[in-house]
Amino acid sequence: MKILILGGTRFLGKKILDKLLDSDNNDIWVISRRNLLVKSKIHFLNMERKNGINSLKNKIFDLTIDFIAYEKTDIFDIHLKINSKKYIFISTTWITRLWDGNIANEFKSINLKNMHLPEITKRYLMGKYECEEFIINLIKEGFNAKIIRFPIILGEGDHTGRLEFYLERILDNQPLIQIKDINNKIQVSCVKNIASAFIEWIEICDKFPINVWEALPGDGIKSKDLIKSFAFSLDKEVKFIDIPKTQLEK
Repeated sequence: MKILILGGTRFLGKKILDKLLDSDNNDIWVISRRNLLVKSKIHFLNMERKNGINSLKNKIFDLTIDFIAYEKTDIFDIHLKINSKKYIFISTTWITRLWDGNIANEFKSINLKNMHLPEITKRYLMGKYECEEFIINLIKEGFNAKIIRFPIILGEGDHTGRLEFYLERILDNQPLIQIKDINNKIQVSCVKNIASAFIEWIEICDKFPINVWEALPGDGIKSKDLIKSFAFSLDKEVKFIDIPKTQLEK
């Protein structure tokens, strides 16, 4: 299978790339401005997205996986210039924070009063939302595409440092701020698990009439319980400061 990957050179993308490279039947092409250590089995284009796409114009791919589309024009370039039998857009479950913070059916009206999000987060989520909306319209015109939203992911290579932050707070005996809400559940996945699940999903997603998929575990756990499990493994106690959500937003 001839596969084009846009981005995918760190964390989850790198793990997915490694799994795709396990098969000798895959012919992998990667466009990324971030250097890649393993290049022996892939065609690596160390370029900006737009330049890379232009260099591959009219090439035919069986599958395109896009980690680095952040605005509608990114999708337009792919649709216009890359001949791919299937296109997968990587989005985020955080996109639902643009409305009521619930898991989406597919799309809901954006809550413009949801102003507590940091500006950089809002721009990121709005860009992903506009990409999703544009892709849905292209699907109606016959474009073979799927959208998958990934949750918070923990594991080796996480550049956000979420897990390290929790562990440091536990080890230095500093308290952690938590939202005072009995329903404060989080849904997280391990990078190895979700990479494996994604590879399997690629094979089956066309069998279902679903355009937008939520790559979420069946249920969440309370954030306190997750952090307590970290503390338990370190044989430490953990302290919390509980504050109301509205106060945290302020």
